[in-house]
Amino acid sequence: MNKKERAKNLTNLTRNRQKEDFLESLKGGVSISDACKAVSLSRDTIWRWRKKYIGFDHKILSIIDSRTQTVEDALYASALKGNV
Repeated sequence: MNKKERAKNLTNLTRNRQKEDFLESLKGGVSISDACKAVSLSRDTIWRWRKKYIGFDHKILSIIDSRTQTVEDALYASALKGNV
């Protein structure tokens, strides 16, 4: 493996780690903006990656959908108790 290939592999590893860290932060319940700040990435970078890496976009959408479902379930349970 030549120097250029090693540099590319390192860049890919770094990018993958940043994506994983971003997703973990997002799973923690923070906003996309706060997840970006947590991993020192711009929102523009995340949007670019979402367009380029469809699997990454699907993971983000899945996390957001899961969080929405959690809120809806809690709201429904609260409504059944007459609290809403």
